[in-house]
Amino acid sequence: MYFTSIFVLLLAIICISDADEVEIKCTPKMNFKFYCNTCWCSEEGTIRICTKKYCPEDIFNKDGTLKSPPNIHQKMKILPKGISNIHNL
Repeated sequence: MYFTSIFVLLLAIICISDADEVEIKCTPKMNFKFYCNTCWCSEEGTIRICTKKYCPEDIFNKDGTLKSPPNIHQKMKILPKGISNIHNL
């Protein structure tokens, strides 16, 4: 039990310290979105910490907004009922 507690504590410290390594210019003391993560800017104007959620780049834009879903009808070459070709849409 003691070994497990130390291992979990060390793992948490590594995860927290890893978040501080990114250096990008930003507005001091402001927070902003980077894909689906939230970042906080330091007083010096560099990123100090960001959340580390998985943000698929094909779903999220860099500003945190969602990308438009693909047109499934065009992708699968399925046309709505009564439409014989894509030019009639």
